[in-house]
Amino acid sequence: MLGVASLEAFQQAVAAFMVADLGLVIEPAARAVAARSLESSGLLLLGETHGVAENPLLIRALAQAFGVTSLALEWPEDLAPVIEGFLATGTLSDHWMLRSGDGRITAGHLAVLAGRTVAGPLDLILFDGPIGAEWTWSQRDEAMARRAAGRCPGGYPGAGRGRRLPHADQSH
Repeated sequence: MLGVASLEAFQQAVAAFMVADLGLVIEPAARAVAARSLESSGLLLLGETHGVAENPLLIRALAQAFGVTSLALEWPEDLAPVIEGFLATGTLSDHWMLRSGDGRITAGHLAVLAGRTVAGPLDLILFDGPIGAEWTWSQRDEAMARRAAGRCPGGYPGAGRGRRLPHADQSH
């Protein structure tokens, strides 16, 4: 997967991204399962393949359909000040991960986040953090899961305390 050539090119791609309705149709049985998950745990997990162009629009559609108030993304924790600054000012500061090309962070994601922030408060959690060199894949996944849920009372949003959409690669 290719990264963008420069920060300016990435910013232009964010501005050019068309945030549009996907026309998502959720089957009644799937809607019921998702609603039960949100009611019992406050979580609706979304597994995806990094870099798919529609991922940000799917996040947006699910957030709208289920009243999501918190979004957890498999992005490096140390990117938080850059994203917070972008959401506050519309201008991106440089960070190597913005140009990594691994598909986790796309112009579409930032365009959707900017639009969602205008609509009202959104608790945003970036949950890919430091790991030990000797950690297994399972230990890394467990650490990411703890980070994605960790800022919540009792370790997860829970019924009535928020609705979180953790978004990560399907392999986690």
